[in-house]
Amino acid sequence: MGPGREQNVSLALAPQASTQKKKDLGHSL
Repeated sequence: MGPGREQNVSLALAPQASTQKKKDLGHSL
C-alpha cells in the first residue's frame, strides 16, 4: 500500500478523465 499502488490507480483513472474532458469540450462547442 505504498506510493507505487497509488500511481497505478492514477494511471488507471487517467484515460477516463481524458475522455471526460473531451466530452466536456464537445458540449462547450
